[in-house]
Amino acid sequence: MNISKIFNETIIYQVLSAGFSIILTVTIIFIKREIERNNRRSFYNGMNNEENILGDIEIKLNEELPRENYFKLITLWSIQPLLLLVLINFNESYNSYFKISLVFSLFIFTILHEFWSGLKYSEKVLYQLLILTCWIISFCILSYDKNISIEKSKSITKIAEYKQNMENTTNAGSSILFATN
Repeated sequence: MNISKIFNETIIYQVLSAGFSIILTVTIIFIKREIERNNRRSFYNGMNNEENILGDIEIKLNEELPRENYFKLITLWSIQPLLLLVLINFNESYNSYFKISLVFSLFIFTILHEFWSGLKYSEKVLYQLLILTCWIISFCILSYDKNISIEKSKSITKIAEYKQNMENTTNAGSSILFATN
């Protein structure tokens, strides 16, 4: 298989946009969580200075607002944009068996991820690699499908141009025949 068949510039821009969207969302969530931790730390420091009843503030903060792992957040937020990307590209070209199975499997995986596996396995590297593999496979399938669609439309255009040229030469030949008679 030619590598140029599994790389499409339009799809790569869509994937990069979805990736940027995920990173932006996760960064905002991460920053909000850190701001909330800092505000709570300031509040507890103020309370602890007056009465000194709280003990170690960091332990209390980690119990109430644990620090989030950035890659865990990316893993938690990465499946829905992928499903959206695949659904956007579903009707754009002809629907192959791979594309239909990709949509169906991503739909099932999204449901499982949101209700069960996302919370349970997001910190595990194998699960993060599984998510990354889903993105890569989806990119390859979408790019391949888009490139096949482009090739088909080019061949249809060439056939239409050929038929038009044949029609024009036939019409020109018949007008010459009528002119000589």
